[in-house]
Formats: sequence, structure tokens, C-alpha cells
Amino acid sequence: MDSLVALHPELILLDAQETTVIRNNRWRCDHGWDVDLDDGSSNYHIYNNLFLNGGLKFREGFFRKAENNIMINNSFHPHVWFRNSGDVFTRNIIMRAYAPIGMNDWGSTIDHNFFPDRSALEKARLNGTDKNSLEGDPLFVDPAKGDFTVRPNSPALQTGFKNFDMFSFGVQKPSLKAIALQPAIPVLQITTATTSSDQPIDFSGDA
Repeated sequence: MDSLVALHPELILLDAQETTVIRNNRWRCDHGWDVDLDDGSSNYHIYNNLFLNGGLKFREGFFRKAENNIMINNSFHPHVWFRNSGDVFTRNIIMRAYAPIGMNDWGSTIDHNFFPDRSALEKARLNGTDKNSLEGDPLFVDPAKGDFTVRPNSPALQTGFKNFDMFSFGVQKPSLKAIALQPAIPVLQITTATTSSDQPIDFSGDA
């Protein structure tokens, strides 16, 4: 694909001419990634989303931009990117180190993100990304009640991250909201200097 696209860049967007926008959602998948752009999915703009369990995956593909999202108890999963993909990952709050597979090219811009601790940030910088990213406690307002807005003194705001509405996901009519299935809000799993940021996550739910 690298050599083919270098000769014929017009092929990239033949089946994705309009940008697919994923925004203002709350996602929870217990059997994989919350949002999984797999096998060449291209031309996406993903912003202002709350990922409650599985994180976000980009595998192969071109021109995907993820910004201003929050990934609870998980991270960004970049897999096997093509050369000069144009991918962007910026101003996101993550709670684990990146989980790359087969990465030789890191897209256009991977920077200004907020990591849970110094070790996760330094691990990213070894790949030449996140020069201006920060780390620490994002200071969520009330995570037990699903409010992952960050407080006014949150260091995450220094990355350019901006709060978005946590209480307008899904249906809004009161009668429908009362019967709508709501995702389980996860308990925060805080990493520390003595806690590995690479602990396995059981997506299947099996014992």
C-alpha cells in the first residue's frame, strides 16, 4: 500500500470522499475497542467523545483525526499505519500508555495529549511523538456519577483540551431517557509510578 499510494494518491479517498464525523457520543464496548477504525477505514474526524472502556483504535487507513476525546481506563491503539497516513491524535485525555502494533510511521501530528503518568508519556516520546504533551491527574469533577468534565485547575486544560457536555448523550426526551439503557460507569483505575501502564485488559469478560 505504501508504494501503491505513493504512485496513486487519488485511490485513498475513492470510497470515503466525504469525512465521517463521530462526535458528542459516549461509548462503551466490553468485547473490544469502543471505536475501532479497522482495515483501511479512512477520512474520519472524531472529537468530543467519552470512551468508557475499550479506547480508540486506528488500523491502517488515511486522514483520521481524533481530538478532544477522553479515554477512561484505556488508551489509543495505533496499529500498522501506512507511510504518510496524515493521521492526527491531539488534545486527548488518556489513562494508559499508547498500545501500538507494527508502527513504523506515526502520521501527521501526535501531540498535545494528556497522559496518566511520566512513564506513559516518556514511552510515547521514544517514538518521536508528544513533545508538547503533559501528564498527571486530570482532576475529573465526579467520575462516579459519569461526569468526566475536568476542573478549572486541571493540568489537562494546558494541552488545549476543552470540556464538553457530559449529560446530553443519547435520547433527551424525559420519558425515553427513563427507559433508555445506560452504560455502566467504570471505576477509575489510577496508575501510579509503581503500577504498570501495560496491564492486560480482559475484553471478553471471561474468567
